[in-house]
Amino acid sequence: MNNHNAIALAISSLQEKWQEVTDKQNFQLVRWLIEKSDTNIFNGFLRLESTAHGNLEETFLILFTPFLEAQSYAYFLIKDWLELFALETKDDTSPWDDYARFKAQWELLSPEEHHQEQCSYLLAALLQSFKKYRSESRKLIFGLLPYVNNAEKQYANWVENTLPLLPDGVALMIVDDLKDEKYERLFNEESKERITISATKCFNAQNVYQQLATSGNPDDPQIAFRQCVFKMGESAQKGNKQEVCNWGEKALMGTQASGDKLLWASAHIVYASFLFGFKTTERIQQLLDQGINITHQMLDNAETQTAASGLLGQFYGYKAAYLNMLSEHSESILWFKKQADVYIQYKQEILSIGAFQNALLVASKHRKSEVGKITEKAFPIGYAQADDSLRGTGFPVIAYHYLIVCKEEEKKDIETRMQYLYGADWKASAKKNFAIAPEEYVL
Repeated sequence: MNNHNAIALAISSLQEKWQEVTDKQNFQLVRWLIEKSDTNIFNGFLRLESTAHGNLEETFLILFTPFLEAQSYAYFLIKDWLELFALETKDDTSPWDDYARFKAQWELLSPEEHHQEQCSYLLAALLQSFKKYRSESRKLIFGLLPYVNNAEKQYANWVENTLPLLPDGVALMIVDDLKDEKYERLFNEESKERITISATKCFNAQNVYQQLATSGNPDDPQIAFRQCVFKMGESAQKGNKQEVCNWGEKALMGTQASGDKLLWASAHIVYASFLFGFKTTERIQQLLDQGINITHQMLDNAETQTAASGLLGQFYGYKAAYLNMLSEHSESILWFKKQADVYIQYKQEILSIGAFQNALLVASKHRKSEVGKITEKAFPIGYAQADDSLRGTGFPVIAYHYLIVCKEEEKKDIETRMQYLYGADWKASAKKNFAIAPEEYVL
């Protein structure tokens, strides 16, 4: 396989799989079975097919709109679709004639339950009009890949209820986890209009990434470092600590010799991360402290400040997680708070939410007196962020705890915004997710 074409060949295999399974099938619902590790390459395949450069006969329209609850999903799909169309066709001389009419109709609606039926019919009308505009002679594939899904059973029901509304020549496409199928009940042998495509054996994502990352001049420090990273990963999977250390030390020497301090510091954090799987080891502490010292030296340089501050935040997070692993809980909380402070200081506030969330998790289990203090500091920082930025974060956990300590007159506005962002059952979800969060952290 040509290293430079690794992604192209993987995408080509997905195109061939689609053609093989869908050939001469009059389907209305199609499900891809994808392993989580293959998601990025699969999304690349979908993005390609959503452009004029796609190779498949069908026209693809893909939306990543989060599924928060059934009543509002069609509303937000329409919102994202109209915004995406406006962005992609701002210089287009042949606009979609119905666009302005649909936008005006949508503006009269809301995500509230009493508008659910109207939003569903408007979505169906949009699909019919768009097919005529963009895909009159070809099947239109409406792909739904919600980047957040708070209610999988509701989602499956929504798909089932939407199918009868689809215009002729339009099919829904969803994605399921190959190792944990959640939507199997939507598919059965008796329904020929519902088909499943498995991406298994189409490509090996790890091999694709390794070929891409390590192609080029082996004497290039970046390439040599990536080779060490993959070797550390292979050794860690085998449980071979000594081999991890051998490749880790090689990575440190090579990056130090390169003179690139950012690369050298990165080697420390990557090496330490692979050692986490072997639990307590003094080498983790040494690597984190050395990496922090190297990174601090780059904060005063305007050219490296942004990258260095982001890397420093990661170091603080790993240090906090390591201290928690050693049951040094007060110190762990302190370092998570330091991590949040770094992100705030260098204008990366959205990243501080994860740090505060982890500090809250440790405090709630081991230092309950700290919970209120952390929450009161974290909430206003997170609450000030834009809606789209907040949706993909763990902010509900912070808001849930803040509502316990805040003033009564604040609660109504907070509740309203949180329901808008995360759905009516956001508090129950936050409480549940917080309760089952792991004691050790994935950073």
